[in-house]
Amino acid sequence: MAKVTKIRTLKQNSSAEMSEVGDAMYHQSAQVLPEALAGALQGKTAQAAKEYLATIKRPELEVPIREVGRWVQSNKR
Repeated sequence: MAKVTKIRTLKQNSSAEMSEVGDAMYHQSAQVLPEALAGALQGKTAQAAKEYLATIKRPELEVPIREVGRWVQSNKR
């Protein structure tokens, strides 16, 4: 049972970290990169880059940790 608790704790902590990474990735593509490209690109190229970067959504990163019992049950066929 201690291993199950340890796995659950690890998954919960990792989920929080993955959420922070997703937020940082989104911030980079939504604010930092457009500002950096503003001075480097001109005209239609600058506008196209700005429009494209605006379409990028926040990534939903998932933790690949599963409890062993659930994994065994879901992979039995």
